[in-house]
Amino acid sequence: MFYFGGADGGVWRTDDAGSTWRPLFDREGSASIGAPAIAPSDPSVVWVGTGQIHQRWDIVDGDGVYRSTDGGESWTHLGLEETKHIGALWVDPRSADTAVVAALGHVFGPNEERGLFRTDDGGRTWTRVLYLDPDTGAADLAGTPELPDGLFASLWQVRRHPWLEYSQPTVGPGSGIYKSLDGGRSWAAVPGSGLPEGPLGRIELAVAPGNEARRVWAAVQTADGGGLYRGGDDYHPLWIDPRDPRRMIAGADQGAVVMWNGGESWTSWYNQPTGQFYRLAVDDRFPYHWRTLQLDLPTTGINDLLVHDDDVIVATQGRAIWVLDEVAPLRRLAAGPVAGEPVLVPPGTAWRLRFDQNRDTPLPPEEPRGENPPVGAVLDYILPEGAGGEVTIEVLDSGGALVRRFGSDDVSAPPTAPQREVLSLSEERLRAEARWTAFEDGTLRDLRQRLERAGLGLARTTSP
Repeated sequence: MFYFGGADGGVWRTDDAGSTWRPLFDREGSASIGAPAIAPSDPSVVWVGTGQIHQRWDIVDGDGVYRSTDGGESWTHLGLEETKHIGALWVDPRSADTAVVAALGHVFGPNEERGLFRTDDGGRTWTRVLYLDPDTGAADLAGTPELPDGLFASLWQVRRHPWLEYSQPTVGPGSGIYKSLDGGRSWAAVPGSGLPEGPLGRIELAVAPGNEARRVWAAVQTADGGGLYRGGDDYHPLWIDPRDPRRMIAGADQGAVVMWNGGESWTSWYNQPTGQFYRLAVDDRFPYHWRTLQLDLPTTGINDLLVHDDDVIVATQGRAIWVLDEVAPLRRLAAGPVAGEPVLVPPGTAWRLRFDQNRDTPLPPEEPRGENPPVGAVLDYILPEGAGGEVTIEVLDSGGALVRRFGSDDVSAPPTAPQREVLSLSEERLRAEARWTAFEDGTLRDLRQRLERAGLGLARTTSP
């Protein structure tokens, strides 16, 4: 089992070593994840610090700390909302209730809720244990289970200015390294012998296992760029299993990949829809197919939004592209309340398409893919508040003959091979009025053909 946190894609978990991933954080207050951490003493306890700290012009802030005691199935918000950006979270290997949070604070201005915060009661209360000034926050934490009271932390003084270019300086005189010998209750600055001359930027720390925290590594950003370089894809964290170094998980801009054989092969990163989109554009070509929103858009930043005919298209900061199909019912409701009589919403145009016979190599079954709208005509109608009794929709041809009848009293027959017929009715409340959607799927091609020939001859909607 592995977890990862996206820059604005929420928390994800795999139970099959990276073959498939499942989102766990879609309904929480912020999808920007700065620091997930699993309690060493109880792997069902997962802590999450929200708000990425990687400096960029479109940085997304968080709303504090969350904790789960059931492996991410449910979450409790634990405060520290004004920390905004959390770079690291350390959980005491002896107790899942003890944690230290490295909070960077606001990046566009000064604030007090930044530095290091510690809890001994599962996040119900917090104590600020290291604070320098309103312009300097904490960026990283590192320790080793063999010496749980020995911790190292880095402070970072950084300020973003929206009117400056993307690559503005991210260094400051308050940046530095600190050490604790009592589990994070008190801290002292580490002398700068051997470190670059200031001002310094972000400092990332790692404690080498097996030597009682006497060997510490620091990746230090300096005003001239420092001495670390990288190439190729933009990789970020890499975790190596201390018990089996052949097991690793790496995070990149494209997602997370897992390996079990020392790097000879990696799992796919195409099974996590965490892409960051910035602009949208549409044209008049048809068809175009997207994944339907279905009123389940997760918590995430929105960078762009388009209305194309009766579809609303959303470009998210970290959860790919989402579409709300056929907003004609919403437009009808916006035009005014429904009083007295039921209303049939003018249906969208139905198209008869021939499937492409050029069969490409199919995607592996575990790879996610978009879902197109249901096959056939989609019929929407709105009932006035308090309506009762049976609901029917009748489709007539141009001569007035009945083509198809839909009713709330219909009983679906068991499917028979090779043909099948599916009728789905669903209800949801919107502005205190009932909206029903009926669609057909499967092999009702005769209905679609008749609708085309008859110009979609929808006759009436009745509600006794």
